[in-house]
Amino acid sequence: MRVAPLWQALAFAAATLSVFVAGVPSLLREGAPVAEAARDPGPRGVNPGAATVLPPTARTPAEVRGVLRWCKEADASSVPALRTAVETGDPLVAGNAIRALRRLGALDAATAIALLDDPRARVRQEAVLCLSSIGGPLAVEALERIVDGGDPDLRPLAIHALGVTGGERAGDG
Repeated sequence: MRVAPLWQALAFAAATLSVFVAGVPSLLREGAPVAEAARDPGPRGVNPGAATVLPPTARTPAEVRGVLRWCKEADASSVPALRTAVETGDPLVAGNAIRALRRLGALDAATAIALLDDPRARVRQEAVLCLSSIGGPLAVEALERIVDGGDPDLRPLAIHALGVTGGERAGDG
């Protein structure tokens, strides 16, 4: 019986659950923008990806929808705006911008590693997920540092990321 695939599945489940649970209390409380956006899908047929600037914050349900849709529809021409959005103080905007940059392949390992020191938890989580997509020796080394005693909140994600990248310690726990 192969233990590694089972361990990878368990690590992924733990990482996904920890990311979800960490953000649930603040994001889903009554009146929070994400909770409101979930209840109100908003108008259809609007193309927020056509906007040239990503909103700096997401406080209302419409702003949350706009950020999520904008980042989902971003293309290569959006990379400069996405890079600027990563610098914003709003974790929702920055996290989704990083996710879009990762999807577009526009984030290198050195930049993702630098984001591991960001004070915003959402940004650090997305940086770990980026490292799993990027792979390579720099990414694996950074992920192993997290597993060896870095941010305990990132450890489950780092274990999962090592499993994805195939680092030597992918099965360690």
